[in-house]
Amino acid sequence: PEEDEPSSSSSSSSSSEEVAHVLVRHLFADDLPTVSASKRAIRKRRIFVDETRLVESIDERIPTSANITYKKPPPKKPCEQKSPKNLALLYEDTHMAIITKPPDMAIHGRGRALVRTLASVVQDSPEDDAYHPERAAVPCHRLDARTGGAVVCAKTKSAARSIGRAFEERRVAKTYAAVVKTKQNSSMNSWLPGSSHVLDTDLHGKHAKTLVHVLERHDGEHDDAHILVALRPITGRKHQLRMHMSHAGAPIVGDVMYGGDNVTSTLYLWAAHVVVPHPCALHSHRLSAAAQNDAYFFDRAAHLVSASANSATLDGGLVSATSCLPPRFQRFLNARKLPSRSMSDAQRSYLVDLGIDASNPRLKDLTMTEASRWISDIKGDERRA
Repeated sequence: PEEDEPSSSSSSSSSSEEVAHVLVRHLFADDLPTVSASKRAIRKRRIFVDETRLVESIDERIPTSANITYKKPPPKKPCEQKSPKNLALLYEDTHMAIITKPPDMAIHGRGRALVRTLASVVQDSPEDDAYHPERAAVPCHRLDARTGGAVVCAKTKSAARSIGRAFEERRVAKTYAAVVKTKQNSSMNSWLPGSSHVLDTDLHGKHAKTLVHVLERHDGEHDDAHILVALRPITGRKHQLRMHMSHAGAPIVGDVMYGGDNVTSTLYLWAAHVVVPHPCALHSHRLSAAAQNDAYFFDRAAHLVSASANSATLDGGLVSATSCLPPRFQRFLNARKLPSRSMSDAQRSYLVDLGIDASNPRLKDLTMTEASRWISDIKGDERRA
């Protein structure tokens, strides 16, 4: 039938009556196969008796001999399902895919918007154990809804098991980028670009370890700083990166839950790089050494999060994918830059009085903020001594 063209049906000539939704379901079983569907049709005012009288209630009793008409709703217009903004395909084959998840899209739990969207982005797998076409791929790990970046997905059930084991055995190396704001008296106020650190505070009663490499910092006016860091979680505790940075006195910008300033609704945390064994690789155990090696991460951290374009490679049984940082990260940092002011003569004299050699090359281009921090460090060392 065409749009809104009514379908008519009538029962036998018996004079008995039947409850409306039961009779409607019986007469229009093809269009309204369930009780819910028949009740919905009545509530939507699409059921008529003798083509003129509207059936008002689902419990109304209607003679079974009446001519019942169902006015069908217009068909939905076909439309292409569009990918959400910033959802990009980084890597894909018949077994797995790696995509960039935009922030504020849930992976697990209620809604599962990413699972529904993957069907429009990832091609169906021809493998025998492939997931149903409506679930072309499934995420293999968690990523907070507010965190964007690379997500590893499986297209077959065997791939999901293989990648899942790799995560459990810590044979997957993930690198994140974050913008943090240090608090006054935080130990991170002395962390300089190029320095590397290890955070190992226990979380949820379990051992947790995070590697931190400082990439860029902009000092503020009140003994604080905005710092861009590369993070690698060695363990996988819930909210590990957010909690570790908070415990270090430098919560991630936008992370109000763990003490961050409420200056933006955006969480400045991004899954920038991932290395995962391919589910069909015979020697995927070779990743374990690199994944657990602290020095390997510290040497390559800046390269891993500074890529200007998305990329992915398959080499030696390992899939490596990079999801470049959104421009908003650098815009946010640039907006926090303060004009550099050379240190005052009083500060220079004070440093010399504290025992710093006047010919020390560090004094040449020292800013006022850096001088203040140096003086504070020296005085703190004296107090501890």
